[in-house]
Amino acid sequence: MTYFWESLSPDGRTIVALGQPPSTGGELVRYDAAASAFKPFLGGLSAWDLEFSRDGRWIAYVRYPDGTLWRSHADGTERRQLTFPPATAMLPRWSPDGQSIAYMSLSPGEKWNSLIVATEGGRARPVTDQADVMDASWAPDGAKLVVAESREHTTENPIRIQVVDLHTGKLTSIPGSEGLRSPRWSPDGRSIVALSADATRLALYQFASGRWRDLVAGGGEYLGYPTWMHDGSRIQVLSGGAIVRVGAVDGQVEAVVGSEVARAEQFVSLSPTSHCWMGLAPDDSPLLLRRKSGSIEIYALEVEWP
Repeated sequence: MTYFWESLSPDGRTIVALGQPPSTGGELVRYDAAASAFKPFLGGLSAWDLEFSRDGRWIAYVRYPDGTLWRSHADGTERRQLTFPPATAMLPRWSPDGQSIAYMSLSPGEKWNSLIVATEGGRARPVTDQADVMDASWAPDGAKLVVAESREHTTENPIRIQVVDLHTGKLTSIPGSEGLRSPRWSPDGRSIVALSADATRLALYQFASGRWRDLVAGGGEYLGYPTWMHDGSRIQVLSGGAIVRVGAVDGQVEAVVGSEVARAEQFVSLSPTSHCWMGLAPDDSPLLLRRKSGSIEIYALEVEWP
């Protein structure tokens, strides 16, 4: 049982908390807009952080709940395990040529770092030896990756977004990117979107102008998992309890899944207070992982203090 949001009674004898039974797995679901409902996808695979290759034939995913990275055809054939415990994988990203996968990795006692592994398996290599970085996103030509720094953000020492040249390993900071993370390269290679460190602002950088501009800011909602639509016209993002799409040109926000619909589901998240994962199907439908364990309930725990 996992407990969170604990509160002690006035007499000090009882702890009241939300509790959730251990997960027995998950079920990958796709939002069916016509039915206004989430339906099992890819056979209800127990996986999250799933991404399709550029040609749509392959998938890379992190198996839930053990956190190992796998790749297979979309129908589940030719499945291969690419990472092994005790390392935990996250956010795999296919290279444009389909030969490599960049992903985040966390080993016990270490920081998150971004690695690259061949789709046939083998030893993974760091994206760059110059620093610990995370959240890698490929340039369309496959020669570069955009990454965020894997360290704590502070006002005195803000995190930045950097571009890694895969031929030289050189890191180049993007001007004005202080305090930004979760970068995503646009399909046409002309822009990058990113979130603020506190996840309340979505900003877009255009290489032609060398400037950032806000697409979403000041709304107070916690944003997560920005993902470019396949045509590059909009960015799908979690906003509070809802899923929205934001215009890359005008910043216009379109609701896709309302918070009341999403709230009725038990989606898997990294922690009880964080966003659930969200990805994209080939038709741009939202993908999420629905929990198979019991629902969250309120528990009262009697305490005998020493």
